[in-house]
Amino acid sequence: MSGESVRRARRARGAHGWARRWLAVVSSVALMAAAAVVATAGPASAADLNECVDQPGESCLTLGFTTGGDDLRGGNDNLDVTVTLFGQSTTARNVNGSGSWGNNSFHQVRISLKKRFGHQVMANEITSVALHTTFGGGIGGDNWNLNCLNVGHDWNDVFNSIHFTLLVARCGNPLFRFTGDRKDFSVRP
Repeated sequence: MSGESVRRARRARGAHGWARRWLAVVSSVALMAAAAVVATAGPASAADLNECVDQPGESCLTLGFTTGGDDLRGGNDNLDVTVTLFGQSTTARNVNGSGSWGNNSFHQVRISLKKRFGHQVMANEITSVALHTTFGGGIGGDNWNLNCLNVGHDWNDVFNSIHFTLLVARCGNPLFRFTGDRKDFSVRP
């Protein structure tokens, strides 16, 4: 091969290398977006909290929880969620309804912001969402692996059209491990 042919071949390989890297990045972003949509759209267990009604003026916080390899036991070991706006907060207690969230399961909780704050709340008013477990710790105490947390805000306008904003989509293995000593985890949109 001549010197010019070698240079052309190297340029072609370099161009294909960039194309492959670009395709890998685009594929990864598409998969993460698809995972967030699937995780926020799953069905809720009958015991999980659902305060929202689909009617004009309603605003809700929808939380999707993916449990990893260690379950949320339920009974006396439960999950509370605190939503904070500018200068105000409210806590939804025992959002799992004392039920167990088994290993590798998905659960959805819907909190009515209009009911709890007395007015329609918009997504940009939410400053943090905090999770708190009621675990006792010690021997026989519960632990829980939270692998994914998705937080979305939806509201119905006067025409009953639903508007949805994904505020948080975070995953890990685990994202956070709750124990008797580590009971709190919070996110900011």
